[in-house]
Amino acid sequence: MEIDIFTLFPQWFEWFRDQRHVRNVLAAGTSLECVNFREHTELSAGQVDDTPFGGGAGMVLRVDVMDSALRARYGVDPVELREQRRVIALTPGGRRLDDALVGRSLESCQQLGFTSLKTVVPSPADLQGRVLEAVGRRGKFLVLTLSGEHRVLVHLSQAGRMDLESPAKATSPRGGVVRFVFDDDTGLLVREFGTQRKAGWWVLGPGEDGPLATLGPEPGDDAFAELIRHDESTRQLHTLLRNQHVVAGIGRGHVDDALNRAGLSPFASLKSLTAAQREDLLGAIHSVLDEALSKERTRRGALSEAKLGDRFLVHNRNGEPCPRCGEPLHRVSFDSHEVVYCTHCQTKGKVLADRRMSKLLR
Repeated sequence: MEIDIFTLFPQWFEWFRDQRHVRNVLAAGTSLECVNFREHTELSAGQVDDTPFGGGAGMVLRVDVMDSALRARYGVDPVELREQRRVIALTPGGRRLDDALVGRSLESCQQLGFTSLKTVVPSPADLQGRVLEAVGRRGKFLVLTLSGEHRVLVHLSQAGRMDLESPAKATSPRGGVVRFVFDDDTGLLVREFGTQRKAGWWVLGPGEDGPLATLGPEPGDDAFAELIRHDESTRQLHTLLRNQHVVAGIGRGHVDDALNRAGLSPFASLKSLTAAQREDLLGAIHSVLDEALSKERTRRGALSEAKLGDRFLVHNRNGEPCPRCGEPLHRVSFDSHEVVYCTHCQTKGKVLADRRMSKLLR
């Protein structure tokens, strides 16, 4: 028997191959091969989704990428494959906000946080009765597109979370930011854990971009790949990649994980990297984000969780084994965050300067 798996994550199947029963089957002559869609795309940086095929609600792989991968593997028109092979297509469920809210009319916006609304005009009352046409994202902003070319932006900051309520509640929970109530009595509650109040929301009229106007390219854009491959910035990589005006949508946790996977020091700069290291960094960023998104889409139950630290392999794991080599991870502490890295895999054995530790040693 020959089994071919078409996937974005062929590395995930290595553990499967190592299971005893699977090893026995493969040893008996069964073939199990993985085909990476990214090896069959004409887009830069291995991108496999784009308008008009994907990128919006219910994002899917580009049809031409799928067609190219199947033709390269079997040498026939994919339409003919079902006559030659048994094809099993695994179809994912839709995104929860799309499934629950798109097509519904917005009945009210209940402001729960005193300083959470960042705009004055248009008024939230102007949104009443408008139909939610799409749920999207730009950088770290959730984008709710409503009829009449109006949009609502939501930024969760570090500790913001969302909950779907059915029916919508009338309470004002601690850390509440805003509650959007729709015509079927479904509520979308935005709240913020912890003591800091940084999450916010914006109401944008036709033609207005608000904070979206100054965002950098997305990690999958050609402009970002061009920057990584050719920019001569001397800024530290960890700082550069977290700057939303440089690249939109990458946070501290994914930067920690991506730099570890690429084997690069968080204090290195683009200017110091070789061409090969730049490609490693680009690939690591894409794979870390792809895996994070795939894992998030498997989550069931409530959308809101107070802590999400277990989603990272390196971030917030100071002192734990490095996922690459097993050596203890180290950190550099700052007032508002920390950078986690491996001395063996990323800094050639060097422990990076930590201001807080230096103070303790004085």
